[in-house]
Amino acid sequence: MTIVGSADFGLIFAVGISALYNATMTAMLWRKELEVWPLPRIFPVRLKDVVLSKVLVPSFLNTAVVSGYVIFLVFYQRQFLYLSFIPVCLSLYFFVSVVGLFLSKWEEAGQLANPAKVFSTPVVLLVQLLALGVVAALGYVLSLGAHLLFALALISVVVGSIGGFAAIFKRFVARVEKFET
Repeated sequence: MTIVGSADFGLIFAVGISALYNATMTAMLWRKELEVWPLPRIFPVRLKDVVLSKVLVPSFLNTAVVSGYVIFLVFYQRQFLYLSFIPVCLSLYFFVSVVGLFLSKWEEAGQLANPAKVFSTPVVLLVQLLALGVVAALGYVLSLGAHLLFALALISVVVGSIGGFAAIFKRFVARVEKFET
């Protein structure tokens, strides 16, 4: 569907859907970590490293998939500006992953009947709106042909995503440390 239709719509659709998958995968990895939770505290690993690994793995995997699609678009349509969506995707995936972790359900181990149901419907919609809104806005600015405005929007999205990631990541680690005690 993304290859046959408009490239702009396909990129927005691919990033929006993969952002939700990214947040879900991150939350599911964290959910599995909680099932064996006292055990990781025995190993000489910091809590930040444990949480960061749950964010990095899905984010890099989804960025690789979207990067492949972007490279296909660059060769197919000769639009080299699409390459700028790769750092946006990576920073957006980091941000959406940590938002997903922060908003995921916190039942005790074994209480959640469906392990894939780590989000409520409003959280799913929030993650979708965040990802689709950011990428749609960048796609719209790109379609205007204003390259300076696009560069400014691109930089602000990357900086904002990384800043939001850092702030929410610290809050999530503090929440987990409080949860442990």
